[in-house]
Amino acid sequence: MLTALLATFLTLILVPSSFATPISPQKISSQEIPVQLFGQNCLLQGPFGKETLKAIHAISPEQNPVPSQLSALSKLRDKITNQKNLPPGVDVYAEKLKAHIDARITFLKGKETFQKNKLRAPWLKDLEAHLLPQKRSFFLKQIELPLLQDLSRIEALTQLETVYMQSVASTPDEDFHRAIQRLNIWYNCSMEEAGEGTE
Repeated sequence: MLTALLATFLTLILVPSSFATPISPQKISSQEIPVQLFGQNCLLQGPFGKETLKAIHAISPEQNPVPSQLSALSKLRDKITNQKNLPPGVDVYAEKLKAHIDARITFLKGKETFQKNKLRAPWLKDLEAHLLPQKRSFFLKQIELPLLQDLSRIEALTQLETVYMQSVASTPDEDFHRAIQRLNIWYNCSMEEAGEGTE
């Protein structure tokens, strides 16, 4: 019973209702595939072939929490790049997700190089390539603060990462949900199935 209630809570809180239920039935043949969503048995449904639905779910935010390790980030980027059959809108989300991952990879690779050669300027120059235009001025001002002059200090590295992540594109989770909503694709989750065999 507790597990069933938890599943209901997660669905309501983590999956907006407009995305978890159909918008309005349209006279188009709909297909479905079984998926796991937040540990719950669900169906992904919509007017696309099963391979397309599988590709959509494979790059969904729930399936791809952005890791903090460089090797895991590189693997995730390859996974997103290699996904085919993405419909319009979902492909834009995939590109934005890759841009976010690239920004993180650049930071971590630069950090590794800096810790070897102690050259601050080349690292910061590489980071600038990923800044959002509206955040560029903010970032350039922040890196001139006294705290960020000596990046050999742990607190300075931590602050630089914070400032940088505030200045690049965030994870585009909402773009994914908006895209599948426009395409009339939805997750259909059964509370009964989620609660079977649990107490």
